Amino acid sequence: MPTIRVTVKRDGKPVRDHRVSLGCKGILSGGVYGPKYTDSRGIAEFDVEYGQGGEVYVDGRECGRWGSYTARSVTVSL
Repeated sequence: MPTIRVTVKRDGKPVRDHRVSLGCKGILSGGVYGPKYTDSRGIAEFDVEYGQGGEVYVDGRECGRWGSYTARSVTVSL
């Protein structure tokens, strides 16, 4: 099971307590992972199924894309 790591930064510095969700489209299922909140390092991590991918949402706003095969680490700048 792959882990997707989303790092949220403002002015190049990690920020905590931002709500992160992953919208997903997958081979067998879709839906939403989360929400989770960023920690003191600005990181929220999600365990996902192989073959899934979709959108990254921070505080309800679409901020990027992720994929279990291609984009396992996503950095969002606010």
